[in-house]
Amino acid sequence: MLHSLFPRAHHRFLSLPLLGLVADGFDDWLAVNGYARVSRKNAIRLLPHVDADLRRRQVKEVSNLTTRFFAIVGRRSSKPIRLESSPCGRWNDIWSLTI
Repeated sequence: MLHSLFPRAHHRFLSLPLLGLVADGFDDWLAVNGYARVSRKNAIRLLPHVDADLRRRQVKEVSNLTTRFFAIVGRRSSKPIRLESSPCGRWNDIWSLTI
């Protein structure tokens, strides 16, 4: 469904080194869980930034993203990182690793 959100730029998200393989599935998950189209677009637009931040933190694979990883990163961050989404689906807060 990523292609329907970004008909001309979907390849930009699918070619991300870490998150490219999960970008389309992530958009599908957002849609199934009732996120509005504009919210889905905003979340997907963050993926390049999240991908770059994870690579800067030397994450080599998405499977290395564990609760322990986020707990460690959260202690070093200037803002706390929530490990779960809120009922209204604040994906941005979960991935605000660089703020």
